[in-house]
Amino acid sequence: MTKLDLQISAVYNQAILSWTNITKAPTEDDLEQYLQLVRDQWAKDGNKILSIIQHTLGYEWEIPLINAYIVPVPISFSSPLTLGYKVDAKVGFDVLCHELIHVYISQPTAELKERVSEALSKYSEYNNKLTAVHVLVHAMHKALYLELNWQARLEKDITRTQKFPEYKKAWNIVEHEDFQKILNSLKK
Repeated sequence: MTKLDLQISAVYNQAILSWTNITKAPTEDDLEQYLQLVRDQWAKDGNKILSIIQHTLGYEWEIPLINAYIVPVPISFSSPLTLGYKVDAKVGFDVLCHELIHVYISQPTAELKERVSEALSKYSEYNNKLTAVHVLVHAMHKALYLELNWQARLEKDITRTQKFPEYKKAWNIVEHEDFQKILNSLKK
C-alpha cells in the first residue's frame, strides 16, 4: 500500500513565500501544530482513504511513497503534493484528500491514463481543462466522503469551493450527471 509522508521543509517554505504576496504567514509553531493535527487524522483514517481511492476505480496505487509538504500559504496542489496552511485542519485534511485524488488519477497506468484522457476530452468539449479534471476529482471525492460517512464535510466542501468558478461548474456537472456514472466511465 502507498505511504504518505507529511512534512515541513524550511527551504520549500522559504521559496513558496518568496513567490507569493503573503504578508502575514503562520508561525513555525502554527505550522508544526497544523502538521500534527493533519498527521493525527491521517493516522486514524489514512490507510482507509488510500484504500477507498484505489477501490473506487480499481487501479492499484503505482506510487509507493508520496511526499506531502505543509506550506505557510493558503494554496495547495498535487505535484509536488503541497498542502497549504488552513486555520481549520479538517478543511486542510479534505484538501489533502482532494490532492491525493489528483495524484491517483495522474498515475502512469496505461488503462487509467486512457480512461482519464477520454473523460477529459468529454468534459473539455464545453469546459476548460481545469473544470474537466475537477469533474473527475469531485466525483471521486464525493465517493470518498460518502464511503466515510462524511456527508456534512461533503456539503461544506461543495459550499466552500463555490467561489472558484471552475470548481463550482465541476460540482454542478457531478451533481447533474451523477457521480457514479462518471466513476463508472473510469473504472477498470
